[in-house]
Amino acid sequence: FMEYLKSATQKHSKKEELINVNSQICYLKELNYCLKYAVVEDVLSTNPMNKIKNEEKPHKHRTEREYLTIDELRKLAQTPFYNGLLKKAFLFSCFCGLRHSDIIALTWGDIEMDDDGNSRLYIIQKKTKEAISLPLSQEAIKQKREDAKEDDIIFKKLITLGRTNEILPKWAEQAGIKKHITFHTARHTHATMLLTLGVDLYTVSKLLGHTNIQT
Repeated sequence: FMEYLKSATQKHSKKEELINVNSQICYLKELNYCLKYAVVEDVLSTNPMNKIKNEEKPHKHRTEREYLTIDELRKLAQTPFYNGLLKKAFLFSCFCGLRHSDIIALTWGDIEMDDDGNSRLYIIQKKTKEAISLPLSQEAIKQKREDAKEDDIIFKKLITLGRTNEILPKWAEQAGIKKHITFHTARHTHATMLLTLGVDLYTVSKLLGHTNIQT
């Protein structure tokens, strides 16, 4: 199966291309899951995947993670953008590190404020199903609640992730930023700002909701 993956093709933009290494790894993980389940169900006595050496398996290509510097983020915030809701959501993610899938489902009831006026966000992440608790800065909570109810969506009518990633680069271009940004760039920006300002790696990992510090 591993040899097959190296030469197999799939359609991409109406043309056949070899399956990239990261996709090969995903397919191999799916097969491994099935084999493990077969062992649990006594269909197989052992998982043959355990006999394959790590160096024989496909390995991920390292990619550069794009992020914005604090100065670039300031320029972006000062640059008007025709989709005001997306601008607010992107900046919110820069200051708290939430994914698009979590922000699009965020309600006012997910945010609590203590007697000292400090805000904290409590959610179950859509991707990992892990619960996280995040302190929110004053920059993060500039969005006004007004008369909204507890179960009202904060960023109501936020556009899809695909459409978001199509138009965000136009905003960056208007701000004079020569980087290709996507919504996930906000999450990388948040992590990088924390590290730049001296927060330790373990704390950054927990604030991002990672289950493994290696991530």
